[in-house]
Amino acid sequence: LMNNRFPNAKLNLHIARIYRDARRLHGKGPYKDHLWFSLKSSDGLLEGPMFWFEIGAVDYSYGMGVYSADPKQMESYRKAIDANPKAFERLVLPVEEQTLFRIDGEEYKKPKGDRGELINKWYNRKSVGLTCTKSFGGDLLSPRLPEILVEGYTFLMPYYEFLCKSLYSQGY
Repeated sequence: LMNNRFPNAKLNLHIARIYRDARRLHGKGPYKDHLWFSLKSSDGLLEGPMFWFEIGAVDYSYGMGVYSADPKQMESYRKAIDANPKAFERLVLPVEEQTLFRIDGEEYKKPKGDRGELINKWYNRKSVGLTCTKSFGGDLLSPRLPEILVEGYTFLMPYYEFLCKSLYSQGY
């Protein structure tokens, strides 16, 4: 569905395995306690921006972000914000005005700069993403779940595109 709506994004599906690697159990059971899939650019690295969906025992979540970025990638991200802070404010304002997705990602202990209240929460992070978490049941069990995810990912697409362009000069 996402590739139909966004053919230029060239998103590839990755589905996590249910089993843990038997060589790395270290006292844990053979099954993972949550499962997920991700959608990301075919050109992107593991550290690149992605859409994802995760299901656990008591809740499920979905969203978009970059979660294993190296410091140079996040520096590129901050430079892109610095290049046009007003455009970035316009980009993130719809996120600030809604309640479905919340910003997440580890913050720096020492801020990388002060860009104002709106931008700081996006700027001073080691990783950045937007997450929707819901209790098990409800929409998760609905046949509309794929459409709900696509609606959410469509809302997140402008930020995904910003991450791709800011982290990788070749875009996505």
